[in-house]
Amino acid sequence: MDALLNYDVYFRARRLFDLMYRIYHEAPPKPGPDRDMLRQRRILRVLGRQIELLEVLQSGVERLLDDAPFRWEGRSAEDLWTDVQGAFQFLFQCDGLLPEGYEEDWSRGDPGPQWLNTIELTPVNQTLEDRISAVIRRIRGGEPPAPSPAFPVCSGQPMPASGDWPACSD
Repeated sequence: MDALLNYDVYFRARRLFDLMYRIYHEAPPKPGPDRDMLRQRRILRVLGRQIELLEVLQSGVERLLDDAPFRWEGRSAEDLWTDVQGAFQFLFQCDGLLPEGYEEDWSRGDPGPQWLNTIELTPVNQTLEDRISAVIRRIRGGEPPAPSPAFPVCSGQPMPASGDWPACSD
């Protein structure tokens, strides 16, 4: 079950929503060309787009769990969750999932207004849909994707489990 923490899209979205609300409430945007306000609007736009990406990934997780015919009868919970973990790893493998330049754009600071827009998120959704279909075919064929103990995510580092993230302070 610990493996599921690596795929806790809800946790990551809550963290971003919390950050957005804190930024907004500490200094509500004011109309006009104030340099700080323009910067704040860019930050809020980037956080909002990141949340939109997480919503697409969340939808993929939910579709996978709803549609994949995981065989649970007569199996231990550990065996079942091993299949689910393998399916999640297959779903989230980096190759071709995120829009080209995702990490480079994110590290530049202000990726611009086109970053993670609908045009860039549509192929992510299609890739997830294709992978879900592949997982379903593999499960129906009796060969669910096997989990890898050293599964890399797109940054090349394993995702921290939910408990490994620093706590929010009030």
